Amino acid sequence: MSKKPTYQELEKELKKLRKELADNSKTTQALLDNILHSSTEMSVAATDINLNITYFNSRAEHIFGYKKNDIIGKNLTEIHAMENIEFSKIENAIKIVREKGKYEYYVNSNTDEGIKHFKSIVSGIWDFKEKLVGFVLFTNDITEQVNSQKEIKKLSVAVEQSANSIIITDLDGNIEYVNSKFLDITGYTENEVKGKNPRILNAQKQALQYYIDLWKTITKGEIWKGEFCNKTKYGNLFWEQVTITPIKNDKNEIINYLAIKEDITIRKDTEQELHATNEELLATTDSLKETNKELLAAVQKIEEKEKRLKDIILISNDWLWEVDNSGNFTYVSGKIKSILGYEPSEIIGKPLFDLMHDAEKQRVILYFSETISKQKKVIDFENWTIHKNGHLVCNQTNGRPIFDKRNNLIGYRGVNKDITEHKKIEDSFKESEARFRTIVTNSTPIIFMIDINGKMLLSEGKMLKTLGLKSGEVVGLSVFDLYKDYPIIIDNIKMALNGTTFEGVIKLDELFFEAFFSPNLDSEGNISGIIGMALDITLHINIEQKLKEQNNKYIALNEKYIATNDELLENNKEISLINKKLISAKKRAEESDRLKTEFINNMSHEIRTPMNGILGFSSLLAKENLSNEKRKYFIKIIHSSGNQLLQIIDDILEISKLGTKQVKTFEEKLSLNNFLTELFSVFEVKAKENKIPLYLKKGLSNKKSIIITDKNILNKVISNLINNAIKFTNSGYIEFGYNLVDNKLQIYVKDTGIGIRPEKQKIIFKRFSQEEKDITQKRGGLGLGLSIAKENIELIGGKISVESEKGKGAIFYITIPYKPVLLDSKIKNKKISNKKNKYTVLVVEDENINYLYLEILINDYNKKIKVIHAKNGKEAVEICKEKNDITLVLMDLKMPIMNGFEASMLIKSFRPKLPIIAQTAFSTTEDKSNALKAGCDEFVSKPINIKLFAEILSKYLK
Repeated sequence: MSKKPTYQELEKELKKLRKELADNSKTTQALLDNILHSSTEMSVAATDINLNITYFNSRAEHIFGYKKNDIIGKNLTEIHAMENIEFSKIENAIKIVREKGKYEYYVNSNTDEGIKHFKSIVSGIWDFKEKLVGFVLFTNDITEQVNSQKEIKKLSVAVEQSANSIIITDLDGNIEYVNSKFLDITGYTENEVKGKNPRILNAQKQALQYYIDLWKTITKGEIWKGEFCNKTKYGNLFWEQVTITPIKNDKNEIINYLAIKEDITIRKDTEQELHATNEELLATTDSLKETNKELLAAVQKIEEKEKRLKDIILISNDWLWEVDNSGNFTYVSGKIKSILGYEPSEIIGKPLFDLMHDAEKQRVILYFSETISKQKKVIDFENWTIHKNGHLVCNQTNGRPIFDKRNNLIGYRGVNKDITEHKKIEDSFKESEARFRTIVTNSTPIIFMIDINGKMLLSEGKMLKTLGLKSGEVVGLSVFDLYKDYPIIIDNIKMALNGTTFEGVIKLDELFFEAFFSPNLDSEGNISGIIGMALDITLHINIEQKLKEQNNKYIALNEKYIATNDELLENNKEISLINKKLISAKKRAEESDRLKTEFINNMSHEIRTPMNGILGFSSLLAKENLSNEKRKYFIKIIHSSGNQLLQIIDDILEISKLGTKQVKTFEEKLSLNNFLTELFSVFEVKAKENKIPLYLKKGLSNKKSIIITDKNILNKVISNLINNAIKFTNSGYIEFGYNLVDNKLQIYVKDTGIGIRPEKQKIIFKRFSQEEKDITQKRGGLGLGLSIAKENIELIGGKISVESEKGKGAIFYITIPYKPVLLDSKIKNKKISNKKNKYTVLVVEDENINYLYLEILINDYNKKIKVIHAKNGKEAVEICKEKNDITLVLMDLKMPIMNGFEASMLIKSFRPKLPIIAQTAFSTTEDKSNALKAGCDEFVSKPINIKLFAEILSKYLK
């Protein structure tokens, strides 16, 4: 590619042309045209002495928007009108050219592509007699150069304001540049370190070979990463994580070294403390060694996370901005596009208040005016802006004033963080807290919390009236003062504060309470106070005492008269019968009391667990210098604990509604097949998280599965059973579906979990009952789920039952009336037709959702086709051996136990003419070749094209 002529070369050539003009004007003009046209990067326009345009090259056409044929002969001022330059300025430029021969000026122009920047040079044209006969205008587009300078300035500001120390040295390691963060950490001034070697920071904590290896690495042009223990100007030690990168020129020669250093002193101190703790733990028992391994693993995870964070380039998820004193945007970063939907060009120059609704605008204007008048920093100021599509976005704004060289305030610069989701979670948490407060306040037992110093933090419950107290009346008072006359209470509180849980009966004057005092632990496992519950059992105690007294009286009478009066024998028998009834009543009362006590204890544990998460992590959110990652993690835990608490509350409310007959049924039309498919898609994700496969079986066609029932109740009951199956199944599989039996729908949920002992299979449907007491501690729950399911299903005329064997899983059956929408359908649920389908297709697929999709495609193609499902290659081979009526196999290639390649080869060995279609996500040429070599007749890539799939079925099902 030929070199483009410079302005000086063009001017020199023009002078040469002037001398040749008298001899051969035509030749000279042609040569001039060649030279000017060769300047494809420079706009060239020539005029006569009256500024009428005589020449216009192609680049000028591009810049000024005129075609050469349209502009020749017109005046130069007509094209300058685009550049907003008055004619007087052009006259001034021409005047300067007449005197000095050349004039240079710069122009900015607004175009559809944005602001463009141009550099223009005006020069005279003289004839061979040195007479000025015209002018030539050279114009260059310098937009890219100007924008590059702006970007360099932004990068310079980013480096200067970086949270990490940055050093640039020459090839000998002498410092040429340091940023302000370096000066803040080390205590040195810029003049004190310039020209010095960074070894002035050396604390001599690392071996010489460490630095030799560093130097060898970077002088070879490679990046070095490591840690330094350095000291400040005043001798204080600090640790830094350092990355040193050689800076190279266009010739790949090293010209400087760049060091980016992060202060990791706090992390190193933490590592040293963990190391010391580790040494102590190694000397303890074997059980503590396991805990030590977990701690070491946690430390390694923390180090891995920190290393990953250091390797990632600092990219802000927030949007940066600058405004002038009037609040008009002078700069916004591109991140605003993903947060508010605007391009930066749509915002720059407009007031920031235009992004807000009226009420918010007035509030922010007042705040902005006060901030500017006092030249204060903006710290965590929350405000609401309107997204381009209309919804509101909550911002957390931080900023600082910008001053010019004379210390005059010229605007503000800052950053906006999108905290909309955080605000939603915060509102959700407040709502959950309010609901919990309502439940606790209206609870029958007294629920209380005490801090580590004995001060009452919570005192709620209806039974406070029995003590003459109101809700929250003693909050803030010391329990040691309130109950100083009751040593047993003081002793139990002290025991709980020392880590011992108390459960038992205490007496206050004439009242008896079933009490529970438990240590409350913070997020670090330390005792932070007590949580407890007290239930007034005075009436129960009095009844029990009266029963004992009455029983003693009857026994005394029996012993007194048994020897003397035979007539009293019958009376004694009656008395004995009454005693038995009283004892039975007493046992039932004790069992009821025991169940209620267990429920109260269980409810206390279930409530206390999420409350510990909510209160503990809420307090951690108030810590200063908390990273965004930890803050988001803590908020996620709070949100999860709040949902857990809401589930407990919902269960309590629902069992109350069922008990008071407040639940109403609402029957509607429902496609059972679609309904169960939706449940499958919801729970498959959760099952996969536990590495348990989930399967769905449907017993009727889509039309026959449309029934009349209460969808809400059915969803609640089946979801509860599937949830339990996932919770109590550690290996194997889970399957759910339905069959039509005796004109009733029998829906089942089958698992291979822990199972239920036969003697416990009836009580699990009673309120507050579980098979084993320790299930609550291991798995959680109030023991209400199955009782709620039973009472709900009975509302729609159904029954629930279970078949199970301990350790071998369980099958829960729900039987409901079959109310089909298509009443004229002839449904045969007892006799199965012996008529065989013309075609039978075997779908070999380990993912049940993929099988369901293929089943729908096949039924859409021909509803008479019988579809069989195999979950792996081994099962497919066995089915093909047993069933001779299979006419087509759809084979997935990637499956457990036996893959599709091996299964295809085995099937072809004994049924060589059976068509096998490979359907898989593997789509490379090699995969296709391997499938065909294994015996597959066709190859279909996932996602499956419906039209292509229909063509394949037509080909093989003739």
